[in-house]
Amino acid sequence: MSDEAPIAVEFEFTPEDWREANLAHITRSPLQLAAARRARRWIVGMFSVGALAFTLIDGLAVGLSWLVAGGVLTALGPLLHRVSVRQALRRMARAGVANGTFGPHRVEVRPEGLADVTPDYEWLVRWHAIESVQEHHGTFFVYTGANSFMPIPGSAFRDAETLRGFSQSFYERLATAREAGRPRFGPPPVTE
Repeated sequence: MSDEAPIAVEFEFTPEDWREANLAHITRSPLQLAAARRARRWIVGMFSVGALAFTLIDGLAVGLSWLVAGGVLTALGPLLHRVSVRQALRRMARAGVANGTFGPHRVEVRPEGLADVTPDYEWLVRWHAIESVQEHHGTFFVYTGANSFMPIPGSAFRDAETLRGFSQSFYERLATAREAGRPRFGPPPVTE
């Protein structure tokens, strides 16, 4: 298996692709969703305490207005968060903050792992480091941690045959690495 040439796909990663991939990740990330739930609980708690206090001090009408304001803010919270994240990602993409992220990419399925090669860098993700693979609106996310991922846009696959060949090679090697029982952290064990 190590003598064969790596299977690769090539694509142009644009700022728009980067923004959409990050937006999809942020809106689906377990860490982000947990943070949003905590924020909603905090808002509900704060406005509930305020409503109780103002009901005791100023009367029922003021207390009810605090409850309504808290409910509206809690309901609009996810929408406001999504809008603010979209704007922040748009600003970062326009500024070109990530060196080497935009431009041509070549993702290769190698015996030792999945490599993302650009003119500026080469990022090798070893098979034992891959935690999960998810697909969202045609973009594949190869996760190596809760907030670390390698996006592969659908534009990388010219046709169904390219997608099939890449996927087959990728999943075969991933399964082989998992069956070998390689450790999650550190270098792969030396076998002789």
